[in-house]
Amino acid sequence: MPVPKGNLPTEWYSPPQPIPTKPPPFDEGGSDPSGLIDFTPELRAEGLKIISNYQTGGLWAAPILSKWPRPLAMVSSPTGDGAGQWPGGAFDPETNTLFMFSNLSVGLRGALPSDPAVTDSPMMSGLARNPDAAAGAAGPSFRLAGQGLPIFKPPYGRITAYDMNEGDIRWQIAHGETPDVVRNHPALKGLNIPRTGSQGKVGILVTKTLVIAGDGTATTDKDGKLGGWLRAYDKKTGREVGAVPLPGRASGSPMTYAVDGQQYIAIACTGPIPGRLVVLRLSSGAAKPAAAPAQPANAAGRASGTPPPGD
Repeated sequence: MPVPKGNLPTEWYSPPQPIPTKPPPFDEGGSDPSGLIDFTPELRAEGLKIISNYQTGGLWAAPILSKWPRPLAMVSSPTGDGAGQWPGGAFDPETNTLFMFSNLSVGLRGALPSDPAVTDSPMMSGLARNPDAAAGAAGPSFRLAGQGLPIFKPPYGRITAYDMNEGDIRWQIAHGETPDVVRNHPALKGLNIPRTGSQGKVGILVTKTLVIAGDGTATTDKDGKLGGWLRAYDKKTGREVGAVPLPGRASGSPMTYAVDGQQYIAIACTGPIPGRLVVLRLSSGAAKPAAAPAQPANAAGRASGTPPPGD
């Protein structure tokens, strides 16, 4: 399908790009203004004002030459941190269902001519600055936010179940607790906002009856404690059937194993705690978390059984 070309003088652009239609995408692609936040009319108006400084486009929208005062950049979705992430999905061979976690991630793609005294690359990532600004003044922000809120609608994280026989979506849910910045925002006080889901590098475990995944963002519980949750969903319907608190946000995929007939689930956690492996088991009908501290780094510089720093 034909797509608009970018305007960087050093780039070559393919006129057509593949636009898959089936199976349907598991997350948003492109940056159409119809996807802007609409919690309140005021927040939507602010979102429209912010995005008017940029160019919007579809899934294959290319970076553009940044100009002052506008357009400063292409609004791009997903970014490198968006859509599917390195933990991947999970496949259930009994029902031929693929389960996929994804992030909503929107970013700016602008470019400027490089300084040949610094690099031999003709272009560099960046946003044009106000030529009349005082020396040392802050330049444009790469962050798309209105009053500290993402300017695009949630869900910020979701799980999608695909029927791999038909190529259709069986169910799709918001996954992860609503971030604190949304739950506690004064502009949203008194509003009933459904769970938005949250971003993260989240993997999925599928069992005989359940889909299990951890929250990729730490949030504050009713007692003021910061942590995450390990959630279980009915794999046929996506209905949440239980959740167990974690000491931090999940990073990566849950694992399950059995010892002497006792089943365990292990998951890597980090932030606000140091990285560690948390192991849970059923005991007297309730799940009990047991945290295992990170092991010494191996020869590759990573802690055995834990994610690399920053993951």
